[in-house]
Formats: sequence, C-alpha cells, structure tokens
Amino acid sequence: IFAKIAALSEKDILALDTETTGLDVIEDKPIGVSLCFEKETAYYIPAHEVHLKYGSLLGSDSLPEYSVETVWSGLKKSLQSCQALIVAHNLKFDMHMLFNMGIDLFSHTFACTMVAAWVCDLDNDVGFSLDALTLRHYKLEKIPTSALIGKETKRTSMLEVPLHELSQYACEDAEATFKLWSIFSKKIQNNEEFNHLFFKIEMPVLKVLFEM
Repeated sequence: IFAKIAALSEKDILALDTETTGLDVIEDKPIGVSLCFEKETAYYIPAHEVHLKYGSLLGSDSLPEYSVETVWSGLKKSLQSCQALIVAHNLKFDMHMLFNMGIDLFSHTFACTMVAAWVCDLDNDVGFSLDALTLRHYKLEKIPTSALIGKETKRTSMLEVPLHELSQYACEDAEATFKLWSIFSKKIQNNEEFNHLFFKIEMPVLKVLFEM
C-alpha cells in the first residue's frame, strides 16, 4: 500500500481520513488512517499499539506484526513522495492530526470537501457533515459514529472499537470523500468564480488557520 501511495501522480486524487483518540488537535492523536485513490476501493492502516497487537483485518494469527514506528514512518515517506491532490473532509483537522505524527502535507496541493460544498453546493439545505452530504448526493446512509462509540455502545474511545468495525467505518469515510470530490471538483473547474474562490482564497486561508 505504501508503494501504491508513493507512486500516485499529480493527475491522481488521494482522499484520506484519520481516526483519532478524540477531537482535540493538541492533546489527541491519530490511531489510523483510511485512504482512497481509486473507485470502490479504500484501505485502512491501523497505527496504534492496541490494534497492531490484538487484531488483524483478516483475523489471522499468521499475519506479520508491525510496530507503530514502522507504520508512521512508512506513511510519512509514502505521503511525502506522492504527487496526488490530497483531499479530506474537514481537512484542517486531519492535517493537524498527521502533523502531530510528523507528517506535513502542506507542500501538496490539497482540497477540503467540506469547504468545497460550501463554495459550490448552493442549494444545500442539509448541512456540511460528511454523512449529510453523502446521503444528499449518493443516497447512501453511512455508518454513524454513534454505532461505534457513545451511549448506544458504551464505548468511549475508538480504541475500544473492534478493528474490523473501525476499518469498515474508516474506509467508508475515505471513499465517501473521494466520491464527493468527484462531484464538487467538476463544479469548481467549470465555474471561474468557484475556482478562484476555492483555490485562491479558501484553501490558502485554511493553511493560515492551521498555522495559527
């Protein structure tokens, strides 16, 4: 997977999403990253001791074990090598989380689907969450976060979620982001005003906000 990421060119799209211990960009840490760079396919890379030691996607005891350091080192090298457009929903949050692990993606061209929806989805009456936009544009009801953590499950952290459940949830997020960008990017590219607002104003402002 790292080799595939590193080989992505500037013509490619790489949608990503981080799963984390919480929502505090200073105190919390990412525990895994989901990636989607082709239709109907997404990957989840667990990156925390709990999931690397006690679970595997295939449920096999014979799979090789990887250290947290190996995973983050591989992600860093592959992401820094790839030339693809980096896309995420609420991009600033994911950028913060990856930066906490030593991965700086601001040298890439990047796009936030949440901001893109605000720019070009003019008749939006459902809000800008990933779940709402996916339902609106693809009639797909995503797995809600409440199905993994919260009162219904009595779990308080994503680290308590079984790896196979977390992987499905995370991959769905990355694929949904990839698919939403396929819609919004066409609207932005085909409208000079949208294009200027998004790439010349909103994305540079996002970088400034990240650095504050």
